[in-house]
Amino acid sequence: MSTFIQLGATRDGHDPYLHVAHTLGMQAVLIETPDYIRFHRALRRHEFDQILAVEHPANEEEVLYALQLLAEEPTLILAGFERYIFSAYMVAQRMGIQPAPPGNTFLPPDKAQQRQTISHTNDQILQPRYHILNGTDVDAKQLAHLTYPIVIKPIDGGGGLGVFLSRNFQEVEMALNELRTTFNYDGGAFTGIVIEEYIHGDEYSVQGIARQGKCTLLTFCKKFIVRGTQGDEAIRGFREAGHIALPADQADPAIEQFAQSCISALGYTNGPFHIDMVQTPAGYYLIEINFRLSGGGLVNLMERVCGYNWAEEAFAAHLDRPILRKRQPVSASSPCAGQLTVVTMDEIRMADELQASGHAIEVQRFEEPEALPLTSRLATEMRHLGFTGRIIASAQNASEVEHLLRTCSPERAQQKVV
Repeated sequence: MSTFIQLGATRDGHDPYLHVAHTLGMQAVLIETPDYIRFHRALRRHEFDQILAVEHPANEEEVLYALQLLAEEPTLILAGFERYIFSAYMVAQRMGIQPAPPGNTFLPPDKAQQRQTISHTNDQILQPRYHILNGTDVDAKQLAHLTYPIVIKPIDGGGGLGVFLSRNFQEVEMALNELRTTFNYDGGAFTGIVIEEYIHGDEYSVQGIARQGKCTLLTFCKKFIVRGTQGDEAIRGFREAGHIALPADQADPAIEQFAQSCISALGYTNGPFHIDMVQTPAGYYLIEINFRLSGGGLVNLMERVCGYNWAEEAFAAHLDRPILRKRQPVSASSPCAGQLTVVTMDEIRMADELQASGHAIEVQRFEEPEALPLTSRLATEMRHLGFTGRIIASAQNASEVEHLLRTCSPERAQQKVV
């Protein structure tokens, strides 16, 4: 029996890679921190065939040491969580397995490397003007070429952790001060910071698959963004609260060329990708590319509207199996769907009322253990806990879906943060 390794647990409670591995007859092994393994079990998440505890999954040496416990060498290793994408590729490269077999030199670039590589390889791709820090100190003169507001974010963070919006240099200094005492999800330090202009416009994302360097888009999503504090009340961060998803063939044809240009510029050949972008009168601006499945329940939302199992397509791309096995979407009469994380019971009650009145609404209620078995829990608490549930709305078009979600939660169903 071949073995699949998932490096890091998903934070949304879904385990798409686990289910696909079992469908293919593969043994599924999860590698996580001892801390998060306890949390994973307390939440009664899906059980893998084997779970290996590693103090720092972002460190490939520790992961390689743990893999010596397996009876056979794995066939495929993929990150279940954004923090561990780079180490998953490094382990694969060292072992000569997918997604980095012999001859494949691609390693996922961090946010700073993405900016620099695209600047050098394809200056036709629109990007914010930026400045890269190796530490946490900056002089106002170094940012003179940037226009406020600007965004400060770790180059190797994930899920919006440590991302701040600053309207002036004083707020930049406050944000950097917060970052000096903020740690990544496995307790490690951030390796750098990128400061870039905030691009005004509507935020979107695309989800797709690359196969031998050619991209295929599966879905196109409009994003809901909410503001929130992280530490100092005077500065604000922001995060995704939800999405409205459409099949990719209903999106602007220019988006597929945009996505192809981005993955070609970075040399990505096989596997899933997620691209965040902002639409402006000048065109689409690249915010960042992630070489992974999206979290936040988006995998299930995608399958609902486009009929593709994104995790299955990812396995197929890496294992040289046929891709693009489209199934019938959940409802042909409601081809558009959206979701929104909610934080109050009032939002849940409003969704229940809409459902009772005949609207296509589903409500997922989240359960959390009364006592969180986490010792180093700050990052997880800040970015992945505190939600009451998730509301899923389906309708004939995106406007109807947006109206339903705004009815449930007008504060969280927003597009812009400034």
